[in-house]
Amino acid sequence: MNSFELFRINLPTHPIQKALDFYEPIFETNAYKVSDGRFYFRLGNVILACYDSIADGDFYQIPPNPEHIYISTSNIQETYRKVQQQNPLALSPKIQKMPWGENSFYFIDPFGNRICFVEKGTEFLGIKK
Repeated sequence: MNSFELFRINLPTHPIQKALDFYEPIFETNAYKVSDGRFYFRLGNVILACYDSIADGDFYQIPPNPEHIYISTSNIQETYRKVQQQNPLALSPKIQKMPWGENSFYFIDPFGNRICFVEKGTEFLGIKK
């Protein structure tokens, strides 16, 4: 039987330096440069790729992701504070406990991507505990 595992998600960004300036303080690490328009953040077993199609040599700009990307964090209060300091386009007014049990907050990054940070241990994985 074949097995599958998600290993990379592209996050459209432009310009790429603005993406690094936004995300490196939040993730508390420097991104790994793959090319002029592609930098990787390793988040557990999945890579979040900040991807600037123009800087990577494509002739068109990729639009933002239309749906949320969910990322867990071990310190949601500190993550909320760091996101707030980065001046996102929009930010939940506070961390909330969702009806499905997640402690989380939502924001829109400077590129229009929708992101949700969820407190580790509260992630809803489709199966009630």
